[in-house]
Amino acid sequence: MIPLKRNSWFPIYPWVLAFALGCSALSPRRARVTDPLTAEQHRELGVSYESQGLTALAIEQFDAAIRGDRRDPPGWMARGNIAFTSRDFKKAESCFRRALRLDPDNAVAANNLAMVYLERGDRYKLAEQLARKAIDRGGAVRPYALETLARLYTIEGRFPEATLLLDEAESLAAPGDEPLRQQLARSRAALAPGVSIPTP
Repeated sequence: MIPLKRNSWFPIYPWVLAFALGCSALSPRRARVTDPLTAEQHRELGVSYESQGLTALAIEQFDAAIRGDRRDPPGWMARGNIAFTSRDFKKAESCFRRALRLDPDNAVAANNLAMVYLERGDRYKLAEQLARKAIDRGGAVRPYALETLARLYTIEGRFPEATLLLDEAESLAAPGDEPLRQQLARSRAALAPGVSIPTP
């Protein structure tokens, strides 16, 4: 046996290093990829895609916004809105509930969650509480929340109360808000025949 000299390991060092590097190249790695866009930028992209009818791309962007900031109510609202228009009421409910947990005073989230329950045909008592909460908050959402509550009262057969709510909603609707005015007209048409509907 030949005794090793003190520095005799140097010739094998490059081979050991090459072997170690080769093995590490074969092992799976998780690269940490950072998203260059903010949650707000993802939301804006999602809104743009949604306006073009590109629902799947919009959903991807809204989901990316939520991943970017899970504590951001607008991200949850955007995802809930697209779920609602896609009639995915379970997803819409979870998104609006999350937005309300993060921002309990969010009148839009309260109204939209009430709308989910009306569309599903359940939890009417909670829907009424949510719509009233949105009405009490006032602001731009008030006429929408009044229409939501009027729709609930129509379902429950409370036609005179529904009529009064629709009157108030119409008086508060912005002049150029055609979608709201069309929804108010549909809600009036849903009232039972024979009910006197005063004109504003």
